[in-house]
Amino acid sequence: MNFNSEWRQRAVSPADVVAHIHSGDRLFVHGAAATPSELLEAMCDRADLTGVQLYHLHLAGACRFAQPEYAGRFFSNSLFTGPSLRTAVADGRADFIPTFLSDIPELFRLGRMPLNVDLVSLSPPDRHGNCTLGTSVDAAMGAVESAGMVLAIINTRMPRTHGNTVVPFARIHAFTIVDRPIHESEPAEI
Repeated sequence: MNFNSEWRQRAVSPADVVAHIHSGDRLFVHGAAATPSELLEAMCDRADLTGVQLYHLHLAGACRFAQPEYAGRFFSNSLFTGPSLRTAVADGRADFIPTFLSDIPELFRLGRMPLNVDLVSLSPPDRHGNCTLGTSVDAAMGAVESAGMVLAIINTRMPRTHGNTVVPFARIHAFTIVDRPIHESEPAEI
């Protein structure tokens, strides 16, 4: 496969990507600047899903799945809680699981937090067929290695990163392509 162009032909819509999620699945959601918002939105649009457990660190953008109308369908298990989930945690519609960041990948790898699906945002593949986790590596590699299925957004604006961030294109079960700025945090008032 010519990874300079042919990989794009396998792209599908966000709805088609999340069609692979089943009720009762346990998902890791890539976070911070790499939050796969389009996949989360498409997941919420599916009225047939129930009992889906989401494990994640800080998420950027809208977290519609944590709104009261989605109770019973999606449950957030936040390993680091940001502003978009604090109300859901306080109301009991989500949990905060305090965990050392360095321990999280092993929880996935050892099956203590078993994962069926990994939702990630990736950089486009290079000529060797390797994508990267881009700006948010944190615990995501442990999830990529542990989940049975990787569902992705390939964001043409996600920068390639070096180190333990490589995700082989062959590891991706289904993906969609987006071309949008990555999520940013606005600086707070001092």
